[in-house]
Amino acid sequence: MATAVSTAAIAILTWNLVRENRALREQGASPDIVAYLAPHSEGNGAVEFVLSNVGNGPAYDVRFDFICDEDDFEKHEVMLTNDHQRMPTSVIPPGEKIVSLMGVGYVLYGGKKKERIEPLKPFDVRISYKNRRSQVFNSSRTIDIRQFSGLKGILAKSTGAKTVDHLDAIQRHLGTIAKRSHQVVALVETTEMKNEYRTRSKGEG
Repeated sequence: MATAVSTAAIAILTWNLVRENRALREQGASPDIVAYLAPHSEGNGAVEFVLSNVGNGPAYDVRFDFICDEDDFEKHEVMLTNDHQRMPTSVIPPGEKIVSLMGVGYVLYGGKKKERIEPLKPFDVRISYKNRRSQVFNSSRTIDIRQFSGLKGILAKSTGAKTVDHLDAIQRHLGTIAKRSHQVVALVETTEMKNEYRTRSKGEG
């Protein structure tokens, strides 16, 4: 009798361990979709909307929509809005992301040629997606353009963009002989997201 009880107890314990290990494996392979804003990598003043899978598993049927003041979006010339024709993204693999143009930095901050208004109001992003077992995940994140306030140099160009600019400059000036020498001045990128024009400060050079 004791042997039968012990066998049953071991079987139950083994089953529980198997179930817990399965749950841990599934949790470790779950997708995690996050939404955020980021400066354009080319440093051209644009702001991008990003949906990124920071989890360890693929995310399927990814949907998102904005809970926002649509009039405020229009005033700030937001380029990505709710679209009833937009279908779910079939899959975002782990470590991958979808990027779309959101708007122009200084315009989102309320700066326009003839007037200045308040920055774009904070808005929520509702996100829905599934894992490989078709379990549905829902989340919501608040996004505020003012997260970039005071961050100088945020619009600095990437190394690749700088290289292209340098090559273009060399091509334009190829064959030109300088008539006099000039002191080389190092310029440090100090542009903020709210600035309409690129700003730089003089460094040592």
